[in-house]
Amino acid sequence: MVADSSGLLILLQLLHSSPSCREGALHVLYALASTPELAWAAAKHGGLVFILEVLLPIQEIPLQQRAAAASLLGKLVGQTMHGPRVAISLARFLPDFLVSVIRDGPGEAVVIALEQTTKLLN
Repeated sequence: MVADSSGLLILLQLLHSSPSCREGALHVLYALASTPELAWAAAKHGGLVFILEVLLPIQEIPLQQRAAAASLLGKLVGQTMHGPRVAISLARFLPDFLVSVIRDGPGEAVVIALEQTTKLLN
């Protein structure tokens, strides 16, 4: 086992609670994203909410961190064991076409698609 779920949950919580640690936490989570443990923590223990909070910010979050969060989600969706569960969980929060963009595209493309969608809705 690469990491236990409590350690992964702490990393996911850092995305929310510690903006100064956010970039480092994203890097570590991305490195672990191909593990079934992280995909499970994201899908079943609310980890997606913390990642989505970075991708869909209420406050200003740098574009680079938003793109990193989108790339992390894409890697989680592509994880072989629990990736489909992650995609189903994402579909609860996002429209299907955005889940497809997350699955297919680089993080920057996801952020652009989100910004275009937001402009269309306004």
